[in-house]
Amino acid sequence: LADIVRNISKKFDIPIATGKVTDREASGIYKRKAETIRTRIANNLPTISHELGHHLDKGYNFSTMESVELLKSSLPAEFLEQ
Repeated sequence: LADIVRNISKKFDIPIATGKVTDREASGIYKRKAETIRTRIANNLPTISHELGHHLDKGYNFSTMESVELLKSSLPAEFLEQ
């Protein structure tokens, strides 16, 4: 897993570190200004993938694209609450 995390960090040019996640309910955070990912547990791929999505959204504005809104409107409400 550590190799995968290193590759993600290198390929997407984003530092990924462990610790200093102050929100008790969060398993990770994306720091928009610093453009870094922090996870509570090392090599937590689901969390890193989620936070990487925030990084990609910052760069490409996926969340504001009409096609994404159309896709979201077709998903069950339970899925969107996750």
